[in-house]
Amino acid sequence: MQRNLRIIVLVAMVVLLCFVAMQVMAAESAVTLKKLPKAVRATLLAKAKGGKILEIEKNVTKGVVTYSADVAFGKKIFDIEVAANGKFIGKSEDKPAVKAKAKGKAATKPAAEEKETGA
Repeated sequence: MQRNLRIIVLVAMVVLLCFVAMQVMAAESAVTLKKLPKAVRATLLAKAKGGKILEIEKNVTKGVVTYSADVAFGKKIFDIEVAANGKFIGKSEDKPAVKAKAKGKAATKPAAEEKETGA
């Protein structure tokens, strides 16, 4: 009986450690347009032209840094991903803009305005 309890506790600890390790390896943090590296900002603004940047995140997975932004184009939201060196990785449709607004994500200035004003 005591042996089974030890095994259960050991398995639970291993599962917990794996979960913590995954969280550390895949970290995300919010970033402003001004804080982006110049190459990343230039690529993001070019790919977001005509849209509104809603949110930008810095992602670190296994030591590799990428940036992703939720950009609204009309009623659709797209996720634009850019490498730390400014190389465009990809663009995919995200969730409807209506849901984003309902969750309290306020749209920022259109990308074209941000580029002109430097905001």
